Formats: sequence, C-alpha cells, structure tokens
Amino acid sequence: MKNFSFVALDLETTGLDESAEIIEIGLVKFIDGEITDKYQTLLKPSKPISKEIEELTGITNEMLKDKPKWAMIEHDVLDFIGQDFLVAHNASFDSGFISRVTDKLIEKIWVDTYQLAKIALPTIPNYKLADIAQFFNLKIEKYHRAANDAEMAGKILLNLAKTLFKYSPFLIQENIELLQNTNDGLTYILKNVQTKIISKFSYDENIHQGQEQNYSNTALNIKEGSETLKPGGIISSCYNNYEYRVEQVNMLKVVDKAFLENKHAIIEAGTGIGKSMAYLIPALIWAQKKEKKVIIATHTIALQEQLFKKEVPFLEKCFEVKLPVAIIKGRNNYICKRRFEKIKVLKKTESKENIFLIQINNWLSETKYGDKEELNLKKYENEYWHQISSQSETCLARKCPFFYKECLYMKNKRHSEKSNIIITNHALLLQDAKINNKLLPEYDYAIIDEAHNLEEEATEQFATKVDLLKVIKLCNQLCKGKNIGIIDRINFQITSSDNLGNFDLVKENIQIIKDETQILKSKVLEIKELFFNSRISNFDETRITQKERMSPEWICFLEQLDELKNFITSLKVKLVKVISYLDSIEKLEDYNKEMDFIVKIISENIETLNIFLEGKNPNYVYWIASNKGNNFQNLIIFTAPIEIGSILSKNLFNDKKSIVLTSATLSVAGSFDYTIKSLGLKGYDILQFTANSPFNYKNKSLICIPSDIPDPTLTSEDNYTKEIINNIKTILKVAKGGVLILLTSNKMLNKIYYALKKDSNLKDKNILTPGIDGSRTTVIKQLKDNISTVVLGVNSFWEGIDVKGDALTTVIIVKLPFVPPTRPVVAARLDKLKENGEMGFFVYSLPKAILKFRQGYGRLIRDKNDWGALIILDQRIISKNYGKQFLSSLPSQRIIQDTSKKVYNSLEKWVNN
Repeated sequence: MKNFSFVALDLETTGLDESAEIIEIGLVKFIDGEITDKYQTLLKPSKPISKEIEELTGITNEMLKDKPKWAMIEHDVLDFIGQDFLVAHNASFDSGFISRVTDKLIEKIWVDTYQLAKIALPTIPNYKLADIAQFFNLKIEKYHRAANDAEMAGKILLNLAKTLFKYSPFLIQENIELLQNTNDGLTYILKNVQTKIISKFSYDENIHQGQEQNYSNTALNIKEGSETLKPGGIISSCYNNYEYRVEQVNMLKVVDKAFLENKHAIIEAGTGIGKSMAYLIPALIWAQKKEKKVIIATHTIALQEQLFKKEVPFLEKCFEVKLPVAIIKGRNNYICKRRFEKIKVLKKTESKENIFLIQINNWLSETKYGDKEELNLKKYENEYWHQISSQSETCLARKCPFFYKECLYMKNKRHSEKSNIIITNHALLLQDAKINNKLLPEYDYAIIDEAHNLEEEATEQFATKVDLLKVIKLCNQLCKGKNIGIIDRINFQITSSDNLGNFDLVKENIQIIKDETQILKSKVLEIKELFFNSRISNFDETRITQKERMSPEWICFLEQLDELKNFITSLKVKLVKVISYLDSIEKLEDYNKEMDFIVKIISENIETLNIFLEGKNPNYVYWIASNKGNNFQNLIIFTAPIEIGSILSKNLFNDKKSIVLTSATLSVAGSFDYTIKSLGLKGYDILQFTANSPFNYKNKSLICIPSDIPDPTLTSEDNYTKEIINNIKTILKVAKGGVLILLTSNKMLNKIYYALKKDSNLKDKNILTPGIDGSRTTVIKQLKDNISTVVLGVNSFWEGIDVKGDALTTVIIVKLPFVPPTRPVVAARLDKLKENGEMGFFVYSLPKAILKFRQGYGRLIRDKNDWGALIILDQRIISKNYGKQFLSSLPSQRIIQDTSKKVYNSLEKWVNN
C-alpha cells in the first residue's frame, strides 16, 4: 500500500511473565508495502534459558553466551525504527517487554495484528500468527524466530488493511467511534483505510444485507428411497464415479422400517457406508409422505455444517427441488440486534470488549444467519456474547424495532416452521427433552448421528452448576461503573426523567442492590480463599460424598456456601421488587427484561446450591472443579445424575415414536448391549443393524503390537514415557506418509512432543500439536497438506478427523483410552454398579474404552484407496484377557505381535511393499 510505512517487530523471550528476558529481537521495515530493511540480533539473558524455550525457538544457551545486552543495541534499535509506527502480533506482549528495558518507545503507535484480524476477519477459525498467515497463503521458513515472525506480522498487516476495504466508510466510522481512542494503533489504521475507501466509494450502491431465503415445500417425486441409490438411480446420475453400496441401501431400509413400525433402532455404520445419505433420503421421503417433522441431531458442529451445506445441496441438485431443511441451534446462539445496539452506545472500560463489539459489527454486515458458531470466540468473549444474545426473557417481541424484518432468530424460526427436516445438535435435542418439547418444533421421529457421544452429552445437559466467576460477572452486569450496569442505567433513567413519577422506594432498593452485590463479590472471594488455603483443594476435581461432608474442613466450607446462597437469595428478592415497581413503565421495559433474565440465572444458582448443600439424593453425584493459575482462581460447584439411561428413557425415548441412533462405533465385540443399557433402551423392541465397511482391511491395513514395552500400570511414568519416545522415533523412521499419535494425557503429550522436536534425526518431520503450533483446524490442515507431518493429540483427536491418502498412513495409540476412575461422575457410576453387585470395570470402564479405541482406529482408513498401520504401544492389549475385546471390535486384518525390533522390521517391509 502506498504511503504506508511501518516497522514490524517481534521478540523471543525466556518466558511469558514479567521477570522473563528478551533473547532475540527482529525488526522489518516496510515502505509503501515493500520490505526495505531488516534488523535482527540475539541478546544474552542473565540466566540460562530452559530446554522448553530451546526446543520451541531453536535458540540454545551456546548461541547466546557471547551476545550483547540490551543497552549495547538500544541505539541501533531506536535508529532503525525512527519515526515509523510499530506492528506486532499480540502487541501488548512485545510492548510490555520493550517498556521494561527502555522508556523511549512508550509513546509510539503500536498496531496489534491479532486485534486487527479479529476486526477484519470476524469468522476465521483462529487468530494465531500461523493461522492468519495460512489464511492469506503466506509462507514462512520457521515460526518462533523473531525476524521471521516480524516479517510475517508486517505482511499480515498489509493483507488485513486490504481486507477492510470490503466495508463501507459508514461502518468503519462506527468502528472508530467504538474504539473511543482507547487504541491509537487500530484507530490510526481504520482512519487510514477509511480515507482510501471514501475516495472510491459509490454512495448510490446498496450495502449488503443477508437475505432471507424462500424455502418452498416442493414435492419429492420418489416412491421408494432405495431406488435412488441403485445404479442408474437419481444419485448415480449426479456422481462421476458412483459406487453402489449394498450396505448403504440396507441401512436406508432399516431407517424406513423403524419409522414405519414406530420402533427405535440402533445402526452401526462402518466407515465408507455413506450413512448420511442412508438416513437423509428416507427422512425426507417420510417427512413429506406423513407431513411430519423429522429431527436430525449431530454431536459436532462440523457434521451439522456438512449435512446442511454439503449433503442437502447435493440432494437438491439431484432431485432438482429446494428441500425443506432447516438448521436449528439454541436461541442464545443467535444475536439480538436490539441488545447489541443498546450495548454499543455504552462507554466501555475494557478495550477487549470494544474489539469484540467491532468484530460483531463487521460480522453483522455480512452474516446470513446471525449464528455465534460462525465466529471464533474466546472464553471471555462468550461472556460478552451473553449480553447481546437472543433470550426469551429479554425479548420484546412485536415491540422490538427489529422483530419483523431484521431479527435473525425469528428468520431462522420462520424457516424451521416451513421445513420438514430440522438439523440440530445433541445439546439442544436434550435440552428440549428436559423441558417437555418447548425448544424444538413438535416431532415424533428423530435420527441421532454420532450417537456414541449421547451418554456424555446427556450427563452434561442434565447436570447443573454454579460458576463463582460468573456470579461475580453477574454482579458486575448489575452494577459496574457510572451508567454501565443495568441497575445504574435504571437509576439514571428514573433520576433524570421528571415525568416517570415518584420512585423513592425503587431508589432505596437500588442502593441496597448495589451494596449487596459488593457483599456478594466479597463473599465469593472469601470462599475461594478458604478453599485454596485448605487441604481440600488438592485435586482439580473433588467429589463430595457423605464421608467428606462429615469432616471439619468440609463442614466449614459448606457453611460458607450456605451463606453465599442466602446472599444470592436476598439479592433476588430485591431485584424482583424493583422489577415489580417498574413493570408498568414502557420506557423501562427493556431494562426490566434484562433484569428478568438475571433473576432467572440467579434462581438456577439458588436451586443448584440447595441440591448441592442437601446432598442426600443417592442418584446424584456432587463435586467441585477448581482452577488455579498464576493470577486466576475459580471454583465451579456441580451436581449431576449418576445414571443417565433412565432419564433418557423417560424424557426422550418414551415420548417419541421412533428414534434412530447411528454411529461408526456403537458395538463392543459385536454386541450393542452396552449402548442399549447406558442409553436406557433396555426393554424396548429395538431394531439392531450393523452395516459393515466396504473397505478391504485385510489387504490395506495392518495392526502392530510390540510385546516388549512395559505395562503402563506397573511402570513409573518417566520410564514408560522414555520407552514410548524410543518406540515412536523408530516408527517415524519406518513410516511413509502422515502420522497421528493419539494420547490420553497432556502431560505425556508435552514430554513426547519436545523429545521429538529436538531429535536431529527427525528434522525432516513436521511435528505438530494444537496449542503450540496452531489450532486443531490448522494442525489437521497441515496434516492433509504435508505428508511429512506428525500430529500429537488428545481427546478430540480420537474422532472427527477425516484425512485421506498418504497424508495419514500411520495411527499410533500410546495407551488404551480408559477413563480415569477418579473422575467424579465415573467414580460415582463405578460405586453404583458395585452396590448393585456388578463389576464396574467390565460393565462400564471397558466398553467405554473400546468405543473410544474404535474411534481412534477409525482415523486410519477413510476411503477405498487408503492404506495404513495401527500401532498399539500398550501391551495390556495382549497381556490382559480383556485385550481380546479391543481387537475383536476391529475389522478382521493381519496382526503382527512380537518384540519391537521384529515388529518394526515387518512394518518396514509391509510399508515398502
């Protein structure tokens, strides 16, 4: 860009806290959008740097021993920067370090490319430097070296500035006003861009607004669903390389039969069956034939999006009609424009909140649905979203100026009312079941995909919690600064308006509320201090049984929680009084609605605390989750049902005529018994069907089990980890193509990751893990794009990854994925089974581990041309009798079981052939 000159800066440091030191500075000068000069130097710290920093940056203590101190290079740095403004990614980090070594750059304008990216690209999946660079297809030699990262930040700034040109000058002006001059760097860029936009802007053109689509209910001219999938059928005419799959047709017939006979069904559909089409087609035909709605619920957003944006448009193309399909999420997933406009006019004290509001402002100019999932929000931003989301309690309905034409929630609702197929998620399906079908349109037929996740999701949805941090935030929402909190704004309205009447009693209660919120916040801090300074805070999750409730420490803590409940109850009483006093004043209706919403949350907290403090229900588990960081402490109080099957039976399966459960992993060693029992389906007449994968596992895949790796339960963690690292290094030398390493522990992941990164023999491998090397999405994309990539992951990496071909040819399972028996819900379920005379390990722990193990294995072969090896580094799979159940749950294929040396020799020969 012309007339746009700056210096991009990046630092490498010995750590993240204020006592850390700079070990490298990189500066890159840009003039008129071109790089004209670079400056880079290493700096000697007062103490040796850690191994983690060496491994992350590639900078060693040896490289730093003869390097200068800051004072020796300060003049050169200042000369290089001159009068230009500074650009950095997460600029507060770099400017903080710079300000601690010199005060000569304090007055400089700093532009943060992280903040600018949130404004210019409100919907990209991640805002790390690597992710934004990838979005713009910018290449970098090596991250975590100062000069490279500085250059990348500069190039990103130029691209972001160009991206801002898509917005109107009026929108840019709104954004400048929202910043309130709190960030000179962003204001400087926005004004610069606005000037250029104005010079080219046509004031006659229409500014883009998301249009509501017309969803007609055109009839499908189909008599028999299975006919569409046969060779020469409608679907084959839309595929260039169509493959007829008998098992796909058979699955479709089972879905049909379940609906026709009003029966529930469990269908396991192996990889490659095409299960989405096998249930979408009969669902569409049934919904049309019976003029009924069919709900399709998935666990992940990715599958929801795939169904709605890929599978449904494909069927529309094939059938040449607009299909009556809608996607529904919880109401609070949609923005309320009225609440947003109210929040925008308030003076904000946090620059983070201003950035969030600008991000939303820009997103609103282009979104069609107003769905939060389009955004990439951090935890603290979800709190901001809470204040602008659509809520039934805050809705003014027809009195709202946006209700008829611009309410995105109502647009979506109207769409769903016209649709026969509703795509939603497990969470909303279960919330709807919990409150007797008040969230979704009335339905009798449903298909639940990714059903292996239903038990855990149901446990979460039927659990309740009190988050102490959110209690404080609720207090701040009521009373925070002059005319910012809701109570303050109400007080301002009634004080400044002469024609509203006499409100002395209201003012009195408002003052009491302000006082009580301060007392409540103090009480929360007191409780946290008591907990973290006592012996009861030893674990991240602490289950509270009757035994704990009798100990002196817990008696004291529970008494404090009881006091907290009383304070919250008192606050609720005062809020209800104010609401009743102001209920008749139309001018204050939106404030009253906001108060109603807060009272609802407070009521839920009181109810949860009552249940937790009573603690006598033998069917519930009670626990406290604690989070203690350097500058952060929080407690969350939980209650949850121990046994979820009976709840699902009563609230979901009893009420519906037919629910089809499907997934690639619902059986254990060929039996659906665990799924039937855990989901409360015992006693129902259920259709059961397994659609086997069409892939040739016997010739295309191999299972390798080294027998000389120690048993992880009989070996110290350090010794076991060393053995695993040595084995993985050998495997990586043999493997051809991408590698996925699945773990059950973040601690072990970090040890293995850094050991592999610093091994000079693995320099040709692109070793990645989310969090350090980008988001989950970014890491998976690199796995797809570079066949030398090795990805280490936990939990979410065991499922939902679809990487085909040579990009993924090896999956390593480090340990069998047993759920820790100390987790509160798990421990309670195991205790309950023991009370009933059942062996918890075999009835609960083992089946759950096998299902997750099968999910991990499912990452390997994704289409008919794939090939690859599964390597299991946990010898319990051969040394324990239960190990056979893991192996018998996998497709039949060749298994090599021997010493690690012999196994890897055989693997190498197999790979080469």
